[in-house]
Amino acid sequence: MALESDAGDTEQGADENPKFEFMKGALSQEELRGIQAFAEEHLGPDKSSAHFMRRRKAIAFVFVLNGRVYSLQQNYFVQHEGYNDFSGGYRREFAKIDDKFLQNELRPVVLRFVDYNKIADKEIMLIQVQTSEVDGADMEEFTRQGSKLSITGQGIHTDGHEKAMLACVRRKNVAGAMNQYYDDLDGEHPLCEPRILEEGDVSFFQDNELYHYVSPAGPATKTDDMARTMLLMHYPAEESLIGASSTKNNLGSRKSVVKLRDSDSLAPAHET
Repeated sequence: MALESDAGDTEQGADENPKFEFMKGALSQEELRGIQAFAEEHLGPDKSSAHFMRRRKAIAFVFVLNGRVYSLQQNYFVQHEGYNDFSGGYRREFAKIDDKFLQNELRPVVLRFVDYNKIADKEIMLIQVQTSEVDGADMEEFTRQGSKLSITGQGIHTDGHEKAMLACVRRKNVAGAMNQYYDDLDGEHPLCEPRILEEGDVSFFQDNELYHYVSPAGPATKTDDMARTMLLMHYPAEESLIGASSTKNNLGSRKSVVKLRDSDSLAPAHET
């Protein structure tokens, strides 16, 4: 399949990836159907999304060895608060991506991420499958909050890793939710125009060299359900196992008025 690619920062060396790259139709129809089916049945609630658009999620820490994908048992991650002042600094538990799905529909996508970024065997990566959604029946309440809501609860930010990938798996009745990359936290130096990732589109980016953002979203047709399902991958992910910061990502974050790590209803980041 010939892919349409749109890359930023073309002055990179011949053996280096650009800072970011958009690839249209990078996921096959078979891969899309498989991930969509998993997302419809197996995602669990994301408690942090009480503060933004409702979201369901499943995760897995994985590594590759001799072309096979292996998964760790841990079903939570801790993002360091230095990268996410809103939802960083506490343990966030999610549904676990099961091995059957990982070894079938997800395996070629994981291997593509590994190949693109030249990731060695046994290196830990984090996979997330998540759906942001609004039910048509809830539109009265949604309208009171605003015609569009934040997808992430964050503004312009880094995730605290080195390499990352966003893949759109489903985009149903969505207005907004445009992706954009920046050179600064204040948004004064955009690196590209806002761009919609349609179903099957993928974007790779260097998470420790730029900031990214997704604009607020809402249902295009107000009375119909809205769903936006994304597949995210990050490397390296050892720090997210324990809530540490990366020595190779010093981009920092904006301060947040709401800090979920201060809530008594949420699990602490570190065991005692």
